[in-house]
Amino acid sequence: MTTSVLLGEIASVRLGQNVKESESAPDKGIRFIRIKETEAGYFNDTSVLPFAAIEMDKVKAFIEAGDIVLPVRGLRMDAMLIQTANEPLMTTNHMAVIKVRDDNVIPEFCLWYLNSPGGQQALENQRKGATSVPQISSKDLMNVPIPLPTLLIQKQIVEMNSNWLQQKSIYQKLILNGSELTQAACQHLIKGGC
Repeated sequence: MTTSVLLGEIASVRLGQNVKESESAPDKGIRFIRIKETEAGYFNDTSVLPFAAIEMDKVKAFIEAGDIVLPVRGLRMDAMLIQTANEPLMTTNHMAVIKVRDDNVIPEFCLWYLNSPGGQQALENQRKGATSVPQISSKDLMNVPIPLPTLLIQKQIVEMNSNWLQQKSIYQKLILNGSELTQAACQHLIKGGC
């Protein structure tokens, strides 16, 4: 039988900070993750992220490899695990940073659960909709229940989920490639090609 714990019992939860994107000198800032860069799954390529207009010593906390980022404002609640943080990385105050601190919980398992239908419902149950934009506080996020199966079962779930995410990425690339080829062929026909 699987027990259940609260997210705050196995992880620290903190919010990012208020920052603006750097427009003038992108090489003089710190890469940051916004809600629109967040997708359910894993993240590896920090070079695609924008720069924040903030000095290094003004950053309250950096994101590290193994941390999970989760939007806390808006309709999307896709959790994303940072696999590689090869340069300083931070996030906005609309994102939570979850750092699993319990040796009995694999961060990738926590990621899977937060993105699963049960995890999404648990997050939804903690959201407040008093404003036009639903949000969840870091305190309420810490009260999200997380199932806690054995490490062996967690590893099996992580492996299955990782395999699926790899297949999904391949399918998405195939669909994009097919769309581009179809559009190019249709454009060729419009221009009088046979």
